Amino acid sequence: MQLINELDAPVVAVDLPSGLAASQAQPIGVHVLADLTVTFAAPKVAHVFPPASEAVGEMVVTDLGIPPRLVDDLEEETGDLHLLRADELADLLPDRDPDTHKGDYGHALILAGSPGKAGAAILAARAAVRSGAGLVTVAVPEPLLQTVDLGSIESMTLGLPAGASGQIAESAADAVLEAAEGKAVLAIGPGLGQDAATFTAIRRIAKECPLPLVLDADGLNAFAGRAGELKSRRAETILTPHPGELGRLLGCSTARIQEDRLAAARGAAEETGAIVVLKGHQTLVASGTAVFVNPTGNSGMATGGVGDVLTGILAGLLAQGLDALDATLLAVYLHGLAGDLAADRLRAGNLAAGDLISILPGAFKVLLGDGEEDEDAEEQGHGHHH
Repeated sequence: MQLINELDAPVVAVDLPSGLAASQAQPIGVHVLADLTVTFAAPKVAHVFPPASEAVGEMVVTDLGIPPRLVDDLEEETGDLHLLRADELADLLPDRDPDTHKGDYGHALILAGSPGKAGAAILAARAAVRSGAGLVTVAVPEPLLQTVDLGSIESMTLGLPAGASGQIAESAADAVLEAAEGKAVLAIGPGLGQDAATFTAIRRIAKECPLPLVLDADGLNAFAGRAGELKSRRAETILTPHPGELGRLLGCSTARIQEDRLAAARGAAEETGAIVVLKGHQTLVASGTAVFVNPTGNSGMATGGVGDVLTGILAGLLAQGLDALDATLLAVYLHGLAGDLAADRLRAGNLAAGDLISILPGAFKVLLGDGEEDEDAEEQGHGHHH
């Protein structure tokens, strides 16, 4: 195998590079480093999860005539693990009839922002608009009203009572619950801050609001160590933690989450009854026992505000009436794809969160397979999931 790796010729692996075990992410020893791997019926764990996946090169899945039923039976044994694919996700996007108006595409309500973090509210609002919501209202502490108004001109703003620190006061809960009437979705979290009164307001809103809920950042931190309280919610709940936030939510260390991301995401979904998006390299979406692995995204996305953009995309898709899991899978995939398109045009190390929003329409276009006129985008969009 060492000899193969030293050759100057391209290496093609059939099914799996020699020296890898199909069902595990850790290589079992010395192994072939392939330039191209042609596998059959469906990708295996070793094809998708590092470090094993780093030896696979480009991956192509071909049909060997294995009945899909057998693949489905196997999924039950391997614990219901799926790799997100563009062709399957494209079917989930709703078509727009010519005879419609903004009211047909839902009204998203976003609770965000605190002094010094108006940007988080602006990014989430702009991303929700760009993702196709008919209307977007951002509820922010009163002192931030003008800043957020100027920063996101296509959305509306609602001022909330603020405490001495400028974060939302406990009494803001009444205003938000009232504003939620007639809306399609509520997203809570970007840049809200961690005052005790703010956390109390967040918990009350989350528990009493009858809408589908996206909980991110400080929205999640408000439930640190009390994840089980989310189970009582009547509508769908989607949590979007990074490993540190998930650790706080479940009362364990970030290292413990990262040790077994699959188990952590599944455990959190079970404990909260929510759909859990565990962010990071290869973002995982856990719903019930099923886990979906996202192949899009890159290291350039490790920069402030990128998570706020995901919250906005999710709110925008949910506003349009998509099923909660469908909306989550689409949002995660499109968010990473926008990051890939932006990194391709600019350079991963120079990305800013706003770049993802401006390139988001291009990501939708590539996903739907009509980005042909933009060959760079086309190539980038299909580089990850043959």
